[in-house]
Amino acid sequence: MRLLFLIPLLILTACKSVEQPVIQFIGISEGTLATTSNDLEFMQSFEATSRDLVGVVAFSAIADGSTVQATWFSPDDRSMPMGRTSIQTASGSKVARFTLSSQEDWESSPFMLDIRAWHGEEESRLTASGSVHFFTGMTDEEIMSYYEERRAWDDQKEKQRQEQEKTEQENAGTGATVVDSEL
Repeated sequence: MRLLFLIPLLILTACKSVEQPVIQFIGISEGTLATTSNDLEFMQSFEATSRDLVGVVAFSAIADGSTVQATWFSPDDRSMPMGRTSIQTASGSKVARFTLSSQEDWESSPFMLDIRAWHGEEESRLTASGSVHFFTGMTDEEIMSYYEERRAWDDQKEKQRQEQEKTEQENAGTGATVVDSEL
């Protein structure tokens, strides 16, 4: 009789799975962590005088106890990130908020908010990632110019990667031929 009681318990335990984080939305708005959701207006471009910005990440799926990490940085700057922080999800929450504030006006620049979310240990880690560009103190023309320059830079990097890959494949083929001829 005891064995029959344990079988359903084992089946229920085995069926419980952890959800892989799935990012549904990432947005930037003027505001703070205390700003109500109804008062957030998500935009891509902000005045240099907009000193308080808040990043919001909504998940369509995420398990309690997952780590959500936000990194704010300038994608064209080789310096350290402007800020990085992590939170742990709890109580079924599917929204995370992160704030970036400045005591001074922002420099005219492109920025990026990078989000990484994970649950579990190294070998069994379930992950999600995403990012969003935003701009401070830049005109629409400057933003379009940035995107054009970024696209050209990305195309050049891809071309270099393909050439490197082709060279490695050719060298691997040459190396295999030399080894075969020595046999």
